[in-house]
Amino acid sequence: MARDYTKYKVEGLGENLNKRKLVFTIVKDYIEKNKPSFEDLQQVFPDDVQGSKGFIRKESDVKNPKHFNMREPIKIKNGAHVVVSNQWGENINDFIAASEKLGYVTIANSAQIKTDFNENEVINSVRVLIRNMENSEDVNNCSYFDLPVSTLSLEFITPITTEYLTTISNTIFNDSKHVDDIKRITSKYTLNYDWVPQLWITKINDVDISIAHKYFFEDDDTAKEELSNIFKLNEYDLDNFFESDGVHSLEGL
Repeated sequence: MARDYTKYKVEGLGENLNKRKLVFTIVKDYIEKNKPSFEDLQQVFPDDVQGSKGFIRKESDVKNPKHFNMREPIKIKNGAHVVVSNQWGENINDFIAASEKLGYVTIANSAQIKTDFNENEVINSVRVLIRNMENSEDVNNCSYFDLPVSTLSLEFITPITTEYLTTISNTIFNDSKHVDDIKRITSKYTLNYDWVPQLWITKINDVDISIAHKYFFEDDDTAKEELSNIFKLNEYDLDNFFESDGVHSLEGL
C-alpha cells in the first residue's frame, strides 16, 4: 500500500507545491491577470472539477469553512472576496486538465510512501471515543472505553492511513460480538432525534491518534503538523474520514 505525496511545479509561478497550494496558486494568478467577475470565475473553474464540496465560493457564502482556504481570500471584480477549495485528492487530475486549457503548464514530481508492518504484531485493543451532544466541541471532554479485539487478528500496520483505519473501524463495528460489547458499554447513552452519539477509534494498542480528532473537532491548526507523525494522508482524506468513512453511531450498530 502507498500514499501519494506528489508535488507540483507550475512554470512561471512556483514549485514544490502540494495539491491545495497548486490549485490556489493557479486560481489566484488567473484572477490577477483576467479580473473576472464571480460568475465568470465559476464558469472557468466549475464545481464539477472539484466534486461534491464545491470549488470557489464568495467568502461570505461559505457554509463549511473547513473545506475552503479561508485564510487567503482573493479579491475579485466589484470588490468581492472569494475563497478556493482545499479539498483535493484524485480530483487534482481534473483540475490540472482544466488549467492546461487556460495555458498553465504543470509538472508533477511523483513521490509515494509505502507502509510497512510487523507481520507478527496484531491489534490487541482499541480505544473508542464517544462524542455526544454535551462534549461535541472539545475532544478532551469526550468519554472513552477500551475494547479488546485480539480475536479479530487484525494486523497492526504503520504508518497509519485513513484507508487502513477505515478498514479496522468497519471490521470492529460490524463484528456481532464486538457490537454486543459496545452496546453493553454504551447503554447509558440515550438516542434522540437531535443527536445520536458517535463513535471513533482513538487509540490502537499503544498508539494514540487522538490528535487527529482534535484537528477535526476543534479546527486546531496546530494539530496539522503532528498528524504527519501518525498518518500518511492529506487533509482531503482526513476530512472525508471524519465526515463519512470512519464515523459510526450507536443507532447504526
